Amino acid sequence: ITAEYMGELDSALMRPGRMDRQIFIDRPDLLERISIFKVHLSPIKLQSLAELEATIANREREISQLQGGPSIQTIAANDPTAEELRASAPEVHTDNELLIIHRFALRLANLTPGFVGADIANACNEGALCAARQSSPVVTLAHLESAIERVMGGIERRSMIFSDFEKQVVAFHEAGHAIVSWFVQHSAPLMKISMIPRGRALGYAQYLPPDTSIYTNAQLSDKLCTLLGGRVSELLTFGHLSTGAQDDLKKLTQLAYGQVRQFGMYPGGGHVSFDDSSSDQGVIKPFSDELAETFDIEARKLVEEAFRRTQGILTEKSKELKLVAEFLLQHETITRDDFIRLVGPRPFDDLQ
Repeated sequence: ITAEYMGELDSALMRPGRMDRQIFIDRPDLLERISIFKVHLSPIKLQSLAELEATIANREREISQLQGGPSIQTIAANDPTAEELRASAPEVHTDNELLIIHRFALRLANLTPGFVGADIANACNEGALCAARQSSPVVTLAHLESAIERVMGGIERRSMIFSDFEKQVVAFHEAGHAIVSWFVQHSAPLMKISMIPRGRALGYAQYLPPDTSIYTNAQLSDKLCTLLGGRVSELLTFGHLSTGAQDDLKKLTQLAYGQVRQFGMYPGGGHVSFDDSSSDQGVIKPFSDELAETFDIEARKLVEEAFRRTQGILTEKSKELKLVAEFLLQHETITRDDFIRLVGPRPFDDLQ
């Protein structure tokens, strides 16, 4: 029984001697994603190793010149031998060279933290479809990266019509997220920004979050600031708020209350944790009304402090904010190297 159906089971079934064994299967880590990618890339006709190396070298050379250091996508690893490749993937049967599949899998696995097997299979299929639409004889790295964006953000809705004012709001909203994430220390590396609607979102930003299970108070605080970047940018630029930040506010509220109620990250937290829990009789609240009021007050303090920090960053970087928004209005999409040209190198090391 998978996790989403556990709540529908009668509690009698979980008594000892019946279905009392639970096996937790987490999302695949980096090495597991590499193995899964090898399986799903094997039936696809990929570009040659020389073409792949040339594409990667050109990108890394350009980004290195712009930011004066290695690219966040630089992957330092020695290629395994043919015997090691065959031993590591005995289930892979393909006409491609195993080294080509390994290089593709290594790079794509680093771009897809949080992906499960179904996401990886979907990305590989979408990459093949993308190549077919362009009448390409092979699937290239660009095709697969485009497919990953589609899996992450949804299908582009270029047919959606915006007024000029709506375009400006979306551009400054996405630019606000990007600028704040660039100038706070613990944000995930920014990869791309787009104001082309995808799925239900009016804009899209692609980050490269690390595979980590532990977050510090400082990291969560910076995440609050990044979530507020779009809303604060709208307020500073247009003098009013819009409904475009609804999803950001949901995530912000969940994160702020999680810091207070679940992780006790506030002065006098008492080192206790309360999860949201429910039963057949309704919602259970295992704490007093006075403590609930404390949670509300402390969560609001976290949000207000993040708002002040975000406002300070965007006020100080107002010139860069305008440059990024104007570039978005003109080109619709900003890659990482475009962003470095406009704003300059990030003041923190992405590779740490």
